[in-house]
Amino acid sequence: MKARGRIWWWSFGVVMAASSACAAGGAAGAPADLETAASAGDTQAMYLLALQCELGSAGAPDPLAAARWYTAAATAGHAGAQNNLGLLFHGGVGVERSYDTARRWFERAADQGSSHAMANLGVMALYGQGMPQDFARGRDLLTAAAAAGNARAMTVLGSAAYEGFGGEVDRVEAARWYAPAAERGAATAQHRLGLMLLRGDGVARDEVAGARWLRAAAEQGHAGAQHDYGLVLAQGRGVERDVAAGRAWLGKAAAQGQPLAAARLAVADGAAPAAPGGR
Repeated sequence: MKARGRIWWWSFGVVMAASSACAAGGAAGAPADLETAASAGDTQAMYLLALQCELGSAGAPDPLAAARWYTAAATAGHAGAQNNLGLLFHGGVGVERSYDTARRWFERAADQGSSHAMANLGVMALYGQGMPQDFARGRDLLTAAAAAGNARAMTVLGSAAYEGFGGEVDRVEAARWYAPAAERGAATAQHRLGLMLLRGDGVARDEVAGARWLRAAAEQGHAGAQHDYGLVLAQGRGVERDVAAGRAWLGKAAAQGQPLAAARLAVADGAAPAAPGGR
C-alpha cells in the first residue's frame, strides 16, 4: 500500500532552559556544575547538555556536540538520550542517517518503557524504515504508547484510521483517537477533531465544539488551525461572526507559510466562499 498522510517525530523529556549556545566540546557558557557533572559521568547532566546543543539555546545549534553527549548518555542507559539519539540518526542530524541505527536506539529506549520511543518504532514499522513494513506491529506499538498516555501516538493512530493507512478508512475510529489526544493538548489532533465536528465527519456535527477545538490548536501556533479558525470566525460558524478577528488569524497562518491563508484573506471580507479544511 502506498504511504499516505503525514507522520510526526518528537523528542523525549523536558527542555532545560539555558542561556548559552553549545560549543564543539560542550555547552559554551553553560552552568559549570552541569558541565562538570556531565564530564564526570552524570548521565542526566549529559542528557541536558545534549539538549542544549541540539536546540542551540541562545545561539546556533551544534548537532555534532549534541550527538556526542546523547551518545554518552545513551550508552550509559539514559532512555531519553537513547530516544533522542535515535531521532538524530533517523533525520541524519549531526550523524550519518541510518534507519537501522535509529531503530536500535528506539528499541533500547522502548525496552525501558519510553512511550515516545514506542511511538517512533511504531511509525517506522508503518513505513518500513529500518525494518520490514508491518502495519500490525506498527499499530501495536502505537497502541502501547497511547495506552501509556502518549498523545502523539494517539494522533498518529487517529490519522491512520482517518486516511485508511494500513487498513480501512474508519472515521469513527479516527475520532476515538483524536479526542483523548486533543484533551491532552496535541494541536494536530485538536485541529483534525475540530474539522470533523464542523463537518459531522465520523462524529455528530457540533460547530460550537468544532470551533472551540480549532481555536485551541490555533492558539498553540498550528498554521492549519489558524487558517481554519480564521474562516469560521469570518463565517460565524460555531462562533459569533467577527471578520476582523478572522482576518487576523488568517494573517498569522499566512505568516507561517500556510499555503491557502494568503489566497483566502479576501474570504474574511466575504469576497469568495470557502470552507474550513486547511492543512
